Amino acid sequence: MTIWLVVLSLGCVGVFIIVHNVPTRPTREDREYAKKILRSAGVTTFRKASDCSSVEEERRLLQIVQGAVLSASSRSVGIPKRHSREPRDLFELRQGLCYDRSRVIEKILTIMGFKNRHAALFSIENFNQRKLFAAQGMPSHHVTEVMTRAGWAVLDSNSSWIGIDDRQSCISLSKLQRTLPSERRMSDADPVLATNFIFIYGLYARHGHFYWPYNQVPDINVLQFLRGLPVLFIQLWSCWKPKEHVNNCGLIETRSRPRKRKAQTAGGCKGR
Repeated sequence: MTIWLVVLSLGCVGVFIIVHNVPTRPTREDREYAKKILRSAGVTTFRKASDCSSVEEERRLLQIVQGAVLSASSRSVGIPKRHSREPRDLFELRQGLCYDRSRVIEKILTIMGFKNRHAALFSIENFNQRKLFAAQGMPSHHVTEVMTRAGWAVLDSNSSWIGIDDRQSCISLSKLQRTLPSERRMSDADPVLATNFIFIYGLYARHGHFYWPYNQVPDINVLQFLRGLPVLFIQLWSCWKPKEHVNNCGLIETRSRPRKRKAQTAGGCKGR
């Protein structure tokens, strides 16, 4: 009896995960509309990652995909909640925000053969880190990390910024996070990328209303989320240390507070 209860419980957990997992595999319709999005931007030849022989060629192809999605969603209005947000929706509605565009970018990159992952960013400046996931109005952003020959590179979803510099060196979210905000040369990127932030892989929405079944369970891709847990735990541990403060590298570190000196009263003089 106990074994059957365990099996039943595991089965229920498995069904729950399958139902609430955000799928990343492109459908036949996704492939059709990916080509339409690219053609609408003037791209006539559908290239793949395997066609690129250098980081520079990969960067150019990524820029084409990024530009095509931005052009197809010229109206910066988010696709409504409880509504699908796949390539067809963005193409037909001609609108989208970072969480819509990054989804479509990732679908197209997957079709092209690029390994990629989704990331949600949260600016932690001027916010209580202990209330990170409950804070309302916290500046957030959604981006894509794509694997190139030189490593992981960030692909912005609201601008033409790509994390590949002139030396063909890639900039991942971890690398960007460790860079001083004042040294991030990315004037055209989304403002959140220029702040102190934390990021969560595989998280599409905290409220759970972007992907079916549209309930209160956060929208995540389970595999990406689990793979990113070590990085997330390191960030959260830093956030929840006592007496924390945000340092210039976008991380949280502990600093002891200076002790207050007692007022001097000797000789009838009060402390100044």
